[in-house]
Amino acid sequence: MLKFILIFNRQFREKERMSRIIIITNFPTLGQTLENIFSGKAISCSHHTLPLQKDLPELAQDDVLIIQEPIFINNNYLSVSLCWKNYLKLHSPMAILLNAGFGKAQDANYLDLLKLPANAPEALFHARTSEQEWTPVTTGGVDVAQKLNRFFEGHGDESVTDELHKMLRVCKIARDELTVHEADFETVRAELLLPNKLPLKWNVLQSRWQFYMPYFESLPYYRDFEELGKLFYAVAPFFTNECSDENLFWETLCVERLEQLKNGLEKIENSYA
Repeated sequence: MLKFILIFNRQFREKERMSRIIIITNFPTLGQTLENIFSGKAISCSHHTLPLQKDLPELAQDDVLIIQEPIFINNNYLSVSLCWKNYLKLHSPMAILLNAGFGKAQDANYLDLLKLPANAPEALFHARTSEQEWTPVTTGGVDVAQKLNRFFEGHGDESVTDELHKMLRVCKIARDELTVHEADFETVRAELLLPNKLPLKWNVLQSRWQFYMPYFESLPYYRDFEELGKLFYAVAPFFTNECSDENLFWETLCVERLEQLKNGLEKIENSYA
């Protein structure tokens, strides 16, 4: 069942026109319908699809962002309302997230597309801001907020950042053994890298990454994951080769990239998860 997320800043209420409307949808006809409804209140209108091919324009105080939900990506219908609300709470706290769909629900932040008010923009004035404590109405789809939490928390005892921290610590010790103490690489591998199960840990991380990334294509900060993915795959050859090639240890910048990857994921987790 389809719904829409409508985001706009409360301050536009005191103005006659919003500066622009940004529509994110994979159903052009529905996007056109919303454009017709709100075009009289906007100076411009633009369309985007998910995953975002480029960063959205920075939301101004009187902008509107409409997102079709659930979003159909990678053969899944996804519910992303809560993730977008958390993003707005951090970056645009006075913005409003409004669910608009065909499900039966009553809420100040929900707009029933089957029973549109005569003046839809004016009816939105009673909605709550994204900084307020409330939970968006959902009309179906896989909850991406839960997927995000599960990605970071893991399925066992260790979170993804904890595992990366352990791997980074071992690799730093290995680097010091090779450079400071001039140890033989095969000895370091046999006594440090393999006993700490680095190849196995990497396989688990890689499986987790590949499983969850398709869900995260619906997120406003997916491009952050995409950039971290470049680090992930750049350092992968050393671990997928069973940590057997000393040249790969240095060529992949193993320690440096693991640290960048850990720090980048911690930043996302602390901000949004």
